[in-house]
Amino acid sequence: MFLLDHLFIIMFAGTQAQRILGSGRTEFRESGDDKALKAKKATNCITIASDRAAQFFVGQQIAIGTALWNHSVLWGRTITAFKASTEVEAATEIYFDGDPVDIAVGNVIWSCVQKTGETTAMKCPNGCLENPEGPTGAKLSGRRAVRFLWIEDWFGNMWQFRDGVNIKNRQHYCCNKRASYADDTYTGDYQKLGYACPTSDGYIKKMGFDSLHPEYELPVEVGGGADAYIGDYYYQSEGGTLVFSGGRVGYGANAGPFSRYCNNGTGSAYWSLGGRPHCRKAAI
Repeated sequence: MFLLDHLFIIMFAGTQAQRILGSGRTEFRESGDDKALKAKKATNCITIASDRAAQFFVGQQIAIGTALWNHSVLWGRTITAFKASTEVEAATEIYFDGDPVDIAVGNVIWSCVQKTGETTAMKCPNGCLENPEGPTGAKLSGRRAVRFLWIEDWFGNMWQFRDGVNIKNRQHYCCNKRASYADDTYTGDYQKLGYACPTSDGYIKKMGFDSLHPEYELPVEVGGGADAYIGDYYYQSEGGTLVFSGGRVGYGANAGPFSRYCNNGTGSAYWSLGGRPHCRKAAI
């Protein structure tokens, strides 16, 4: 993943990936106010205010739960249709696939991680598809996957784990031997980088450089902006031990390939955290 960062800078002479490739899956709807207005039993439909339903689109994946980011009712369902409600004023019914569920008044619908594969029809190795239309016909920005060197969702959709780097009190340790990768390890094949990362969150202004490990790019200074310097955001905490990058479906301008999420420890498990395989074993 760090190698891709360098290739991007070489190819495009910059770090503003959202400007160059497109916004990616970074502006999906996530609001705790997108609540069900009518209770329904054994249904494939949720009724919410029409102005809120306008932020979703056919083909996207959703979750529904008792609050934002809760998915106790359903997870990963695909929106199939919209219909103006005849039961609730100024409301729209959103239909989804899968088994029927019970919807209670106050349940929240939100955009979860999206399925992959939508860029396979693209002929260009870099860029993104045209933004989709919502139920009103308006284009919805930040709803399509980007592709860089044929790699889909290089940023956006979900945070991607970067293996081979561990953190201790904001000091990063790197390992270039895949067989030695291990969590919470700071000795042996793990070598200390020649700089420490900032103690506060913010848009990245400057990346560090270690001549012994030039391939690793981690922030040493924040205070930039979405349209200035690196252009991506850095998150940190004293107890963070892992590096994630990219940003998730609703992170907007904070997302990007150079964004670094260094808040979490090895015990973290959350819907927006994931990764991608380095390779696949050949079938025997």
